[in-house]
Amino acid sequence: KHLIAANAAVSSNYTVSPGTITIAPYAFSEVDIEQITLPDSIKTIGAYAFYFYSGLKQSEIVLPKQLMFIGDSAFRNSNLSKIEIPKSVTYIGCIAFYGSKNLSQVTFEDGAAEIAEGAFEWCSALETFAFPEGIRTLESGVLDNCANLTTVYVPGSVVYVSTDFAD
Repeated sequence: KHLIAANAAVSSNYTVSPGTITIAPYAFSEVDIEQITLPDSIKTIGAYAFYFYSGLKQSEIVLPKQLMFIGDSAFRNSNLSKIEIPKSVTYIGCIAFYGSKNLSQVTFEDGAAEIAEGAFEWCSALETFAFPEGIRTLESGVLDNCANLTTVYVPGSVVYVSTDFAD
């Protein structure tokens, strides 16, 4: 079961149907909702899924424990202030949370997620960031332009750091 596109006439509080496994790219691109609830069945959040709409007021979304994939720009410029990434997530796309200026807390359950370029770039409220245990590669620009970032924890599992990681 896949959510291809949300109806633009949905109410301000939207619950994705139980059993849905994929939120397609751009699914909420023209939907003005204030709050969303995701079922535990979601495994994929597509690229730009929550990017273009501006009404989301909620500061935290509970990501499903079975979620595996967060697409490119999925939560770009969101109002999120807190996000917990479940250990089931294996990929966080390019600029997935880019420009989420209120995002001050990112928590990872230990796992080996791949975090693509610029995933948390321009998240100016971040002060500390701890990469998850098990991550092996730090890509370029993951934390670029996070103006208040003072502490970054890099676990011993990291074997490669991009030459422009800290630009």
